[in-house]
Amino acid sequence: MAEQPMSHLVPWVSLGGSIFSTVCTGYFWLVKTNRERPRLQPFLIDHEYFLSECRGEVRTIGLNLHLAVANYSILPNALLGLDVQIKSRDGSWKDLAKVTLDKQTPLPMNLPPLQTALVRVAARIPFEYRAELESQKNIERAYLDYFLATPITMKLSVRGLNQKQVSTLVHAKSERVAAATIKLAA
Repeated sequence: MAEQPMSHLVPWVSLGGSIFSTVCTGYFWLVKTNRERPRLQPFLIDHEYFLSECRGEVRTIGLNLHLAVANYSILPNALLGLDVQIKSRDGSWKDLAKVTLDKQTPLPMNLPPLQTALVRVAARIPFEYRAELESQKNIERAYLDYFLATPITMKLSVRGLNQKQVSTLVHAKSERVAAATIKLAA
């Protein structure tokens, strides 16, 4: 008599084990699929402003960026492009001129799974010429403080395979001119 109630529970235990196994398989499949998603993420490591050219009614301030681009996927990816914009005082985004990468980091750049790569970017920020700013002791900082939002905000956009684009906002300080040696982390 004691065996009969136990034999009645065997199909239910078997069904429960099957459901548990199916749920675990689905969960781990979703986790793996999520980790395989292409995910490039840029981070600002260091930046530097410097006085560039002045032609006619346009003054340009140079900008050197050192970025770390991380591949958060468990699959390899490639960095195909990079765009940098900077936020103006009025809230609009200003495209930088002459955005180039140094010869040590040519595009496309292959990124192994779960790795980072250093990307060095040089760009110019064009501003309207202002005589009152040219008479300042630190011309770069005067232009940055006058025309750009405080704190200085940059939008870093990276393009990977399948035209997947990721944008990140980073904040930088206008004090980081060519003579300074302080490093900033994003």
